[in-house]
Amino acid sequence: MKQCITVDEQIALLKNHGVSFDLMSEAEAREFLYSRSYFFKIKSYERNYTRIEKDRSYTYSGLDFGHLVELSYIDFTLSRICLSLALSTEHFLKVRLNQLIMNDPKPDLSEVLVRRILNGDTSSIRSNPYTEDMWVACDGNPSIWHLWELLPLNEHIRLYSSYFDYRGESAPFAHLLLIVRKLRNAVSHGNCLLADVSRPSEQRRQSGGQKYDKEVTLAALRMCEVSPRRNSGKKKALNEALDRLVVNNFAAALLCHLEFADSHKALNHMVADLKHFNERIERHRPLFFGDLHVETPRNQLVNSTLSAIQRLIVGYCRQAERKLTKLTPIDYSAAVTRPVHPDSRTGGDGDCTDLGSLDARPQGITDAEAQVGPCGRRDPGGHRDSARERDAHADKGAVDVDACDDAG
Repeated sequence: MKQCITVDEQIALLKNHGVSFDLMSEAEAREFLYSRSYFFKIKSYERNYTRIEKDRSYTYSGLDFGHLVELSYIDFTLSRICLSLALSTEHFLKVRLNQLIMNDPKPDLSEVLVRRILNGDTSSIRSNPYTEDMWVACDGNPSIWHLWELLPLNEHIRLYSSYFDYRGESAPFAHLLLIVRKLRNAVSHGNCLLADVSRPSEQRRQSGGQKYDKEVTLAALRMCEVSPRRNSGKKKALNEALDRLVVNNFAAALLCHLEFADSHKALNHMVADLKHFNERIERHRPLFFGDLHVETPRNQLVNSTLSAIQRLIVGYCRQAERKLTKLTPIDYSAAVTRPVHPDSRTGGDGDCTDLGSLDARPQGITDAEAQVGPCGRRDPGGHRDSARERDAHADKGAVDVDACDDAG
């Protein structure tokens, strides 16, 4: 039976495996492993480095503890971005299907879809305190609009596909939506997306390496304005990265959100969050994993994966901004009729949030993370409050690898 080991023993084990502590001192690593994360989560990122077997043990080449922390940092924010994309896509999938049903001339279409999706079996209906009253009121016979709130995402995708199947058509984006569902489940359970970036996409794995995910890859290349027919080094690099599970899944999430989200606010907020995330990736990528000051990348696999994620972000933002120009904005100003309470300006004990404005936006999950520069000082896109960055990720153990962030 394996025994638990202390933090000092954990650090000794890492050192024995060739992990250096230059970017983050042993004292800082000790505090990190004790109060901000845990050993086996951080250790999982070792898989991205070459393992050299030696005398019934092994070592890693060129691996510093700061690299592991940086990957956990990026992984945390990537997971939150993916969860936000998935939840937003789920909402707009319901909106899209609702529109399709309302605009369809068949009066019994909604009843047909309910019968198809449930088939007399209501075991897929979610039971929770927030929908219990609705389900009781349905008396076991829900209408289509009840299903928007009662079905899990997988059943919503089935309902969406059933609509097109009823019309004798194939459902657009059905394959990508299933990928988004699996990705959402993974990040909801705290699974590490970057623990092994070499994991192949589902198509590569299921086909024994023979087939690539054509639907995701071609759509992602178009989103990034890369011609599938033109051969170039950049296209080849993105193609290869799209065969990796995390890049494939992230591309599917971006593509689905770009397709289904028809809201100015949803698109603008996602563009802002993604741009902050892109800046956060770039902060240490060239020095930790790329070829800054050296001839070849320090970790080609990690560097190319992060670069591919950045290219997808740029492609999404470009296409989202184009889509925004075609959408009709909604003017909420007419709905703001309640005068602002004086306390809301002074920060008193009164209601400090004017919910009637409908324009309050919670702070983006990557804002603090993206804006903190090394040592908490201002750099391009940075501000001084490094404590916000640590607090935003405390439950995942994500702290900046800059040693002086924790000073004082």
